[in-house]
Amino acid sequence: MTLGFSDAAGWAGFAPAPAIAKAAPGPSQTDAPSHVTQFQAGPAFKSTGPHGHRGRMRDRMLDRGAAALANYEILEMLLFLGIRYRDTKPLAKATINHFGTLAAVLCAPKAILRDTPGLTAECAEAVALVRHAARCLAAAEPREAPVIRDAESLRAYLASAAPAALRILYLDSKNRLLADEAHDLPAVVPAAILRRALELHGVSLLLAASRDDARSTRADRESLRELRSTGAAVAVGVHDYVLVSNGEPVSVDR
Repeated sequence: MTLGFSDAAGWAGFAPAPAIAKAAPGPSQTDAPSHVTQFQAGPAFKSTGPHGHRGRMRDRMLDRGAAALANYEILEMLLFLGIRYRDTKPLAKATINHFGTLAAVLCAPKAILRDTPGLTAECAEAVALVRHAARCLAAAEPREAPVIRDAESLRAYLASAAPAALRILYLDSKNRLLADEAHDLPAVVPAAILRRALELHGVSLLLAASRDDARSTRADRESLRELRSTGAAVAVGVHDYVLVSNGEPVSVDR
């Protein structure tokens, strides 16, 4: 089959832990019973406050970037979100040892994370946040559109596409796929198809219908002729209309 394809150009920083309220002034040392020891007000775990271990990790990340953190430190910082006022380094290391790698921790389902010794439900949510962010990033990354310029590239593309009674492939001036729209009924409506091509700023299109029998009918051939004639009036080329049986596309205009 020969297709008449045209070559026309056509994470902000972490918030510090809340300050611990100072104890209200109590009786003076001379007023207190001799067996009562006076303690200076302050956090229970000094090393976990913003001026301790967490603060130093935060400063290191802000100064040198996340690449300056070891894998267990990355998980440690995530666990800050689920565990407050406690050193999370031992738990981060134990969790990575339990799963094998940091990647395995990040990929673990929330139900498994909640059942992991030491991890709270909040920790599981913090880890899941990274996984969700990764999905959002992957979805936002531009992907190279397939190019359909001949019978072989069309055959390869259709082999990877989900079955449909009729597929309409809209292409740009370099034969890059702009949209692949599947229809349940193999009805060809030239006006609607060409209107959609103009909405997509497409310059050409191609139709592929799945059939048990790849032999074309008079209606198939007339649909192709009408599409080409109407398409020429609005500067939209129609490469071909193919029938696909057993994975092999055959032009109705053969």
